[in-house]
Amino acid sequence: MGSALGETTRYDLSGRYYESEYGSSGPIHAPTPDARQEYQKGSLDFHAKGSCGETGESDLKVYADGVSLKDRSQTGLTSTLDERVLGVKNEITWKTGPDGRNRSDVVRRDLS
Repeated sequence: MGSALGETTRYDLSGRYYESEYGSSGPIHAPTPDARQEYQKGSLDFHAKGSCGETGESDLKVYADGVSLKDRSQTGLTSTLDERVLGVKNEITWKTGPDGRNRSDVVRRDLS
Protein backbone atom coordinates (compact mmCIF):
# COMPACT_ATOMS: atom_id res chain seq x y z
CA MET A 1 0.00 0.00 0.00
CA GLY A 2 1.20 3.56 0.52
CA SER A 3 4.59 4.46 1.88
CA ALA A 4 2.96 5.83 5.04
CA LEU A 5 -0.50 5.84 6.52
CA GLY A 6 -2.08 9.23 6.09
CA GLU A 7 -4.82 11.32 4.58
CA THR A 8 -4.35 9.84 1.11
CA THR A 9 -5.39 6.29 2.12
CA ARG A 10 -9.03 5.32 2.59
CA TYR A 11 -10.16 2.16 4.40
CA ASP A 12 -13.62 0.56 4.34
CA LEU A 13 -14.76 -2.51 6.28
CA SER A 14 -18.23 -4.02 6.13
CA GLY A 15 -19.84 -7.26 7.22
CA ARG A 16 -23.20 -9.01 7.14
CA TYR A 17 -24.60 -12.07 8.91
CA TYR A 18 -27.92 -13.89 8.59
CA GLU A 19 -29.17 -16.94 10.50
CA SER A 20 -32.46 -18.84 10.40
CA GLU A 21 -33.93 -22.07 11.70
CA TYR A 22 -37.32 -23.44 10.79
CA GLY A 23 -39.31 -26.63 10.46
CA SER A 24 -39.85 -28.60 7.26
CA SER A 25 -43.52 -29.53 7.46
CA GLY A 26 -43.70 -32.21 4.76
CA PRO A 27 -46.83 -33.30 2.86
CA ILE A 28 -50.29 -33.61 4.47
CA HIS A 29 -50.30 -37.43 4.32
CA ALA A 30 -46.86 -37.71 6.02
CA PRO A 31 -46.19 -34.76 8.36
CA THR A 32 -42.64 -34.20 9.63
CA PRO A 33 -42.92 -32.29 12.93
CA ASP A 34 -39.30 -33.00 13.95
CA ALA A 35 -37.62 -32.10 10.64
CA ARG A 36 -35.56 -28.90 10.91
CA GLN A 37 -33.45 -26.77 8.63
CA GLU A 38 -30.73 -24.35 9.78
CA TYR A 39 -29.21 -21.74 7.48
CA GLN A 40 -26.31 -19.36 8.13
CA LYS A 41 -24.71 -16.85 5.75
CA GLY A 42 -22.00 -14.31 6.44
CA SER A 43 -19.68 -12.03 4.53
CA LEU A 44 -16.85 -9.64 5.29
CA ASP A 45 -15.40 -7.05 2.89
CA PHE A 46 -12.29 -4.86 3.23
CA HIS A 47 -11.29 -2.14 0.75
CA ALA A 48 -8.22 0.11 0.88
CA LYS A 49 -7.39 2.76 -1.70
CA GLY A 50 -4.46 5.12 -1.61
CA SER A 51 -0.94 6.04 -2.65
CA CYS A 52 1.70 3.50 -3.64
CA GLY A 53 5.15 5.02 -3.62
CA GLU A 54 5.53 8.51 -5.03
CA THR A 55 3.79 8.09 -8.39
CA GLY A 56 1.37 5.19 -7.99
CA GLU A 57 -2.10 4.41 -6.71
CA SER A 58 -3.23 1.12 -5.22
CA ASP A 59 -6.75 -0.30 -4.93
CA LEU A 60 -6.91 -3.41 -2.69
CA LYS A 61 -10.04 -5.49 -2.10
CA VAL A 62 -10.28 -8.53 0.20
CA TYR A 63 -13.50 -10.45 0.76
CA ALA A 64 -14.72 -13.58 2.52
CA ASP A 65 -18.11 -15.28 2.18
CA GLY A 66 -19.52 -18.32 3.92
CA VAL A 67 -22.73 -20.36 3.73
CA SER A 68 -23.76 -23.24 5.97
CA LEU A 69 -26.94 -25.31 5.54
CA LYS A 70 -27.95 -28.18 7.83
CA ASP A 71 -31.07 -30.22 7.12
CA ARG A 72 -32.32 -32.82 9.64
CA SER A 73 -35.02 -35.13 8.30
CA GLN A 74 -37.85 -36.73 10.27
CA THR A 75 -35.91 -40.03 10.35
CA GLY A 76 -32.87 -38.35 11.94
CA LEU A 77 -30.63 -38.28 8.87
CA THR A 78 -28.67 -35.06 8.49
CA SER A 79 -27.51 -33.39 5.26
CA THR A 80 -25.07 -30.48 5.27
CA LEU A 81 -23.74 -27.98 2.77
CA ASP A 82 -20.78 -25.74 3.60
CA GLU A 83 -19.24 -23.23 1.22
CA ARG A 84 -16.35 -20.87 1.96
CA VAL A 85 -14.91 -18.27 -0.43
CA LEU A 86 -11.89 -16.01 0.04
CA GLY A 87 -10.72 -13.50 -2.56
CA VAL A 88 -8.08 -10.82 -3.00
CA LYS A 89 -7.78 -8.26 -5.77
CA ASN A 90 -5.13 -5.54 -6.07
CA GLU A 91 -4.76 -2.99 -8.85
CA ILE A 92 -1.76 -0.69 -9.02
CA THR A 93 -1.55 2.25 -11.44
CA TRP A 94 1.88 3.81 -11.98
CA LYS A 95 2.21 7.34 -13.29
CA THR A 96 5.06 7.88 -15.73
CA GLY A 97 4.87 11.35 -17.26
CA PRO A 98 6.66 14.36 -15.77
CA ASP A 99 3.28 16.02 -15.32
CA GLY A 100 1.91 13.03 -13.37
CA ARG A 101 -0.38 11.60 -16.08
CA ASN A 102 -0.95 7.86 -16.40
CA ARG A 103 0.97 6.02 -19.11
CA SER A 104 -2.25 5.31 -21.04
CA ASP A 105 -3.01 9.05 -21.17
CA VAL A 106 0.46 9.78 -22.56
CA VAL A 107 0.23 7.05 -25.25
CA ARG A 108 -3.28 8.10 -26.26
CA ARG A 109 -2.12 11.71 -26.71
CA ASP A 110 0.95 10.73 -28.76
CA LEU A 111 -1.15 8.60 -31.15
CA SER A 112 -3.67 11.40 -31.87
